[in-house]
Formats: sequence, C-alpha cells, structure tokens
Amino acid sequence: MKVKELMQDYKKNLKSILIRIKMKNIALVIIYLCFCTSSFAQVNKKRLIDGWEYRKEAIGGIYEVWRPSRHDFSGWTKTNLPHSINAYDAVDPDVKYYQGETWYRKMLKVDNPYPNGRTLLHFEGAGQKTDVFTYLTQVGSHIGGYDEFTIDMTNSFNDFAQNSLFTEKFKNKFPLAIRCDNSRDLNMMPSDLSDFNLYGGLYRYLNLVYVPAISAKNIHITPTVLEDGKSANVKIQLELYNPENFNDDLALTIFIKSHDGKEVYSNTVKQSPFTSIQIRIVWGPKFRFLNSS
Repeated sequence: MKVKELMQDYKKNLKSILIRIKMKNIALVIIYLCFCTSSFAQVNKKRLIDGWEYRKEAIGGIYEVWRPSRHDFSGWTKTNLPHSINAYDAVDPDVKYYQGETWYRKMLKVDNPYPNGRTLLHFEGAGQKTDVFTYLTQVGSHIGGYDEFTIDMTNSFNDFAQNSLFTEKFKNKFPLAIRCDNSRDLNMMPSDLSDFNLYGGLYRYLNLVYVPAISAKNIHITPTVLEDGKSANVKIQLELYNPENFNDDLALTIFIKSHDGKEVYSNTVKQSPFTSIQIRIVWGPKFRFLNSS
C-alpha cells in the first residue's frame, strides 16, 4: 500500500479516539478527539447566541453597564451573536467606519454538571481588544482580533454567587459584560495604516464551556508512516488543564474506534496531573501500545 493510501485509510478508520481521565473524588472526564485543532476539546459546550444587548460608544466605566435604566439615557440595542459593529459602515465609501468601544451585556444562567468543574468562555474571535467582566469585576482580557482565546470565569462566578445581588437583583443569573475596542493603536498589529478595516465587536461565536476539575486543554496527534509502508506510528500528546493543582493520580484510558463505532483498541495508564502525557501507538492490521511518558 502506498504511503498516501495508507494515510487516507488512517484518517478514514480513526473516526474517534476516546480519552477518559478518572481522578479520586473528581468527576469523570470524557474527551472525544476527532482531529481537534482548538483548545479545550470538550463535549459540553453551548453557543451564546441570543439574549444580548450592545452599546456603540465609550462609557465612563463598567458601572454604567448596570446602572438603573431610569438613569441611562443612551439605551441598549438587542442583538444576536456573532455581531460586528462595522457590518455596514466598513463597506460604505461615503462614511468613515466606526473605531472605538463597543459594549455587550447579557444575563447568563450557569449550570455546570461537574463537581468542582470549571466554567469557561471560549471566544472564537473578537475585535480587537477584549475585556470581560462579571458585574463590576474584570475577569480577563485579550489583545488580538483574529485568534481564539479562553477565559476561565469559575472563580469570579463563585465569588459573585455569594453576593446578595445574585439572588435579589439578578435572579440567580450572572451579569456578564464584554468590552470590545477597535480604536486606533500604533502599538498593535495589524497596523492601522493598512488598506483593510480592523473590525470591532463579537464578530465570531462565543461559547459557554463546562469542563471537569481536570480536563484536556490541548491535544496533538502526530502520525508517522513506518519503513515497512504498511503501518504508522501514532503519537498523542495531551496537555492537562488543572488550575486548582489537584494532585491525585489520573487513570488515562485510550479507546480507538473504527468508522462504524467498533472498538478496535484500548489501554489504560496512570499519570500524575503535573506531567506531560505522551502515548505512542502502532497503527496497522493490529494495534500495539508502545509506551507513555
């Protein structure tokens, strides 16, 4: 079999690799790997599309986002995500497109199913600088309009849940505010001297993600065809997300399933949550587990 045909067969049959990470007193982690390229490969994700309001102007500060409506004379406009503040003016030759702050707000219901689980916001893209707030507290920020990023909201949400406003004013929902800013900045790339527009707003999807206390953050799968031309060496590299530094050993189980869902390989290894994990498998007529480190 030619190398090209072998690799096509590899991709066809490696429909999914199921990784389970089990830790004492911590919920079971189930991660499906289907040639994932993004961080936090997960099974519990929700796109936050509706229920948003936005405001296209610079304001005095985060307090103005949640001030009583009787004192707010500018008002907010309802919208769904994704949303670009420059959807029209950036293609209008007769006006200058808007560059400045755009604020978004939403009342967010959180129901994490994992004991000690983490609640994350996964941004697929926001232009060009982003700040994230729970009520009046800034939780995280990001600079860059064309890359994805993740902000862990867990500690901020846990703290605000102890505030009486959580139940009395916001009815057990979290007041989430996001500021996007595509103002001119000489220290940012791409340059404002370029011949294209730097769009602002939450112009790509925003996801609410629930993961267990220890989860898979980054996964990299590298296949290498062996000299016999009939089999391949599959290397799986796994980076764990363990912000609370739990130190219980993990039981890591690898399942490989064929395209029809039949389990063709499985193996379990024990790992410390503080070590990088590498697993090597020979891919061919029969699967052989080589080693882990």
